[in-house]
Amino acid sequence: MVPAPGQIFVAAYAAVRLRANLPLSISLIFVTNPFTMPVIYYAAYELGAFFLDTPVKAIEFEISWSWITQSLGAIWQPFLLGCLAIGLVSAAIGYLTINILWRWRVVLAWRQRAFDRKTTKL
Repeated sequence: MVPAPGQIFVAAYAAVRLRANLPLSISLIFVTNPFTMPVIYYAAYELGAFFLDTPVKAIEFEISWSWITQSLGAIWQPFLLGCLAIGLVSAAIGYLTINILWRWRVVLAWRQRAFDRKTTKL
């Protein structure tokens, strides 16, 4: 949930350094696309404002340099905290889900091997 241009390079570098799944790391970047970005980032801002106990300001988002220099300065702390929180929770849920699915697949493979051994001995 890095709200910065070039996040694909950050994800690729981190995946290589941490010996993670590179194609998965790069493909998950596109969860935040132009259609989902406003919803996700507004939710991140509200979550960060909740954590910091600051009032939520009415934000009219526009993609321009003047908006970034004027509006982002007022909301950057709750916004980045919310992005960090959503990123950590999403990463934990993703890790646990993939780990459970992988273990389930291994158990199925072991059961299939055991079944195959029994049927070939008969």
